[in-house]
Amino acid sequence: MRGLNIRGSVIVAAAVVALVVSGCAAEDDSSAGNLEGDPLTIGVYAALAGTPNEPASEAAIKAVEKYVNEEKGGINGRSIQFDICRSDGTPELIITCTHRFIEDDIPVVFDAMVNVVSAAVPALSAAEIPIVGAWSNAPSVTAQPYGTSFYWNNDAHVAPSTIELIKTTGASTAALSIVDSPEAKIYFNDLLIPTGEAAGVEVIPQYATIGNINHEVLAARALTEDPDIAGVFQLPEDDCTGLLRALRGQGYEGPMISAACTSFVEEMGGEAAGTLLMARAWLPATKEHAPPDVQEEIDVLVEALAAVGEEQYTDNVRAVGVFAGLMTLANVLSDIDGEITSTSTKTQLEGLQDYPAFLQGTITCDGSAWPSVPGACSSTNLFLEVQEDGSLKPVSDGLTTVSAPS
Repeated sequence: MRGLNIRGSVIVAAAVVALVVSGCAAEDDSSAGNLEGDPLTIGVYAALAGTPNEPASEAAIKAVEKYVNEEKGGINGRSIQFDICRSDGTPELIITCTHRFIEDDIPVVFDAMVNVVSAAVPALSAAEIPIVGAWSNAPSVTAQPYGTSFYWNNDAHVAPSTIELIKTTGASTAALSIVDSPEAKIYFNDLLIPTGEAAGVEVIPQYATIGNINHEVLAARALTEDPDIAGVFQLPEDDCTGLLRALRGQGYEGPMISAACTSFVEEMGGEAAGTLLMARAWLPATKEHAPPDVQEEIDVLVEALAAVGEEQYTDNVRAVGVFAGLMTLANVLSDIDGEITSTSTKTQLEGLQDYPAFLQGTITCDGSAWPSVPGACSSTNLFLEVQEDGSLKPVSDGLTTVSAPS
């Protein structure tokens, strides 16, 4: 079985680095092969120049571009290229990139889970350019009026999903660590804690400052609460692994939850068995437990990442999400009969009904998937449990439909 990824760095070509000043860099079109005509350019927001810095996103973007151009013949005979806004975490850079996208008449932009992408909404809405993503790290975007955004999965169901996953263990108290930020505290206090209370689960937040986390102290603090389950709601991969390892090192033998982290599985070995996580998309480590059509898509993902030398991100949830999201978008664009414009793209997105999303089940983008979240195209999540052999097995038979809290 292919091991889970170990977080690493991506070496960026000097020519691309030189363009970082503007925040946007059109990717090299050398993978276009013999395709004719002007390339179809898609704008992408990705967290690649600040904190957090997510090189897994860039790995996935490169893999999709190469695969679509060389293996799928581009989109309706045209090669694709991604113009990446290398977000540094500031709204100002997002706004600068957005104006570039509008000036270049880009038909659609893809959000690779950037926290500050909401800064792009006013200008994109005025230009009637839709925002698309696998899932969002900015809930305010999917809550905008219908037609503003189309996300294959639903960021609003993270809180009820977390509580539902915790309940599968029979736990009634959970100590969960999260990045210490004003947004995180609002989310915890206004959504996660009340959702847990309604379901009979007490959620105890453990706030952690990124870049200054003592995993041993964080674990000890969580264990003083004597929780039924402990772990992560949102931390970077390395800190997630550090905390889970510290919990076990301090004698905690109860169930653990890792949110969407995956690197800990390979790094902790047998100690990781039994840990629960949420993926929202099928990962390569789930292959032996996945349906046949999903297994074929997993093979595409693995081979495409290998083709660009990024095998280390094979089971990285972010890489899988970005790859799956862009592959689904490429398929949607390929279904457009005629010129691909922002108008035809938006019309095509609005008409998606039970559409097969790459590695993510089916999507319906008519605004009905989740109450109060017009930009959500589904309400499913994939609950996984780490097995002794390091594979990830669904807690249920497959994707779980999550109900909105009352």
